[in-house]
Amino acid sequence: MDVSVKNFEELFGAEIHCVIPIFQRPYVWNEEDQWEPLWEDIESTASDYLLQLQETGGDKTKAQGLTRRHFMGAIVLQQQQAPIGSPKLALVIDGQQRLTTIQLLLDAASDICSDEGFDAQSTSLGRLVRNQHAQDAERFKLWPSADNQASFVAALDKEQPSETVHETSVEDCHRYFKQSIDRWIDAGEQEYTREARADALFITLYGLFELAVIELSERDDPYVIFETLNARGTPLTPGDLVQNYILQAAASDVEMAKHEELFNKLWKPLEDEYWRTEVRTGALNRARLDVFLQYWLVSTVLDEVRFERVFPTFKEHADQQLKTGRTIEAVAERIHHAARVYRGWDDYPLNSQRGRFFRRGRMCGLGGMSPLLLYIDTQPNELLTEEQRLSMFSDIESYLIRRALCRAITAGLTRISLEAMRRLSEHEKTPSLWPEVLRQFLASLQGSRRWPRDDELSDSLLARPLYGRVGQGRLSMVLAAIEDRKRHAMVFPPDSPFSPEGLSIEHILPRRWQQHWSDGRESQEFVDRRESVIDVLGNLTLVNTGLNSSISNGPWSEKKAAIAKSSTLLINKDVTDSEVWDETAIAQRGEELLDIITDIWSRPRD
Repeated sequence: MDVSVKNFEELFGAEIHCVIPIFQRPYVWNEEDQWEPLWEDIESTASDYLLQLQETGGDKTKAQGLTRRHFMGAIVLQQQQAPIGSPKLALVIDGQQRLTTIQLLLDAASDICSDEGFDAQSTSLGRLVRNQHAQDAERFKLWPSADNQASFVAALDKEQPSETVHETSVEDCHRYFKQSIDRWIDAGEQEYTREARADALFITLYGLFELAVIELSERDDPYVIFETLNARGTPLTPGDLVQNYILQAAASDVEMAKHEELFNKLWKPLEDEYWRTEVRTGALNRARLDVFLQYWLVSTVLDEVRFERVFPTFKEHADQQLKTGRTIEAVAERIHHAARVYRGWDDYPLNSQRGRFFRRGRMCGLGGMSPLLLYIDTQPNELLTEEQRLSMFSDIESYLIRRALCRAITAGLTRISLEAMRRLSEHEKTPSLWPEVLRQFLASLQGSRRWPRDDELSDSLLARPLYGRVGQGRLSMVLAAIEDRKRHAMVFPPDSPFSPEGLSIEHILPRRWQQHWSDGRESQEFVDRRESVIDVLGNLTLVNTGLNSSISNGPWSEKKAAIAKSSTLLINKDVTDSEVWDETAIAQRGEELLDIITDIWSRPRD
């Protein structure tokens, strides 16, 4: 490994072809965070040079010696074998954002100097961008990763990119520096001539900006020094680090063609919008890929993994796997398989058992159980049947929803998930026992971690107001589940599947009951008793469309007719068949709905 400080001419003056590997992330630097600060540094250095030139009486050598150098950070290159007669070949291990920006900057400066008639400066700068005796991709000093190649070539060759090219950061960068350089030179004649300013810019870019260049041999391990080396760099995410580790390790094991095939097959699917989308975890938003990797690691190493420890934990795990003879491709295959399982959770039909499980569970803290779900759902089909998986999912759903209805806290679910996986791992060779092992584990939890029993559920649902105490989303989900159960108990037309979307919660005995549900002579005891049942389970239902206030608060005879006319829901049939709707009817219906709830989300009896 060699470490040296080089200016742009020393780095790019010789014939060299720096290749950004296919697995490096696309170009992401932008004007506000990187281009503008860099240009301000260039202007400052060029202005300093002009001042020194003036003070030394026009002595360029002395002026260059007195001008402060600007350090741009560090890059890491790894030497590669190249055919005789070809440019020196190097892989860009770190610094691809910085190098891409520098090349676009140098080409932009060459273009403007050419346009302004400063041919000597234009030619010299151009030689830092293109190899003079190479063809095709090798003619460029830098060759970007696949996502940026078309726009990079279009920017440097002054071509219009094809309509299929959607990425514009590369072209925007090139355009930004052309405009900035043009303005800099046009500011001439104020204090310095245009030629003097162009020459100052040339000298600044050619020799006054420096990089720390770490050059690795083919035998060196790039991960000894792989990290973000510049404060202006975009921080690497756990997903970036895991990807780089896998594909850098693969590069040492397979030839380039197979390496590209490995990337396209196992990692490129994890780079689309779905995985880049930020999702809420706790109090923070994080990329879905990073959240998934954390869950997958917990399910793999069976230990807690803090977010900041995702990559170090992965590296420890992968290093151990490689020491035992497994290939890096096998490790990547496991991630790829788990990722397909994880993504599939969003795609199940809402009316399928899995679709209902994930829809309901996500309203009640299912995210904390994701490591356990991955542990179960990534088992081979020959070891664990779909019936056994669904049995475990059913118990997890019951555990979560009973706790939600009893207002139990959701904190600590990841720890419970971890303990459950450890219990299941004790029966690794007999996964057919897993449903019973998981059921008994959940039933054994006590205190704030308990799986609420029927009597606790009854107390929470019947003896206390439900509306306003349980979130409306969860409450609507529970009532929809009751409707779903009623439909499954009957023969329903196959062309009329039930969907919980678009339903709203309705108080059967209205909150404003005094005008049409009272003769005005009730005692305070009666009023208090009636008010106490307004928000309980037995008085709540779902309607397809919200009733207008005059009907919702109107007499029972009119309201039940409106519900019957506008609603096709079975949950309302017994309601609309009732001649009277009072405290007795509410209590009776509450008991009936409770029986359905405890049947849907059953648990072992103590």
